[in-house]
Amino acid sequence: MWDYLLVGPAEKQLKKYRKSQEYIKFKKAIQELTYSSDPTELGERKDIAGVSYLCYDVTHSLRLLYNVDTKKNLIIIFGLGDHKDVYGKD
Repeated sequence: MWDYLLVGPAEKQLKKYRKSQEYIKFKKAIQELTYSSDPTELGERKDIAGVSYLCYDVTHSLRLLYNVDTKKNLIIIFGLGDHKDVYGKD
């Protein structure tokens, strides 16, 4: 099992969804990543402003942006939400 850490805007973004069905979907996605034997296989590699991230499609419109620190067994979540929230553009 992997640990996870919400950094940057991710914690605030998750709180925004707290009272909605999307919150449950994000929590399930995070759980799927943490129980995965290799969470890097579940995401698609994306380069944003010169930085490489993994993007997990929670639903057709919801994304979870993360990286994996294999030495610390840690999933670092940088952003989550719709396309604009995650990538900063439509």
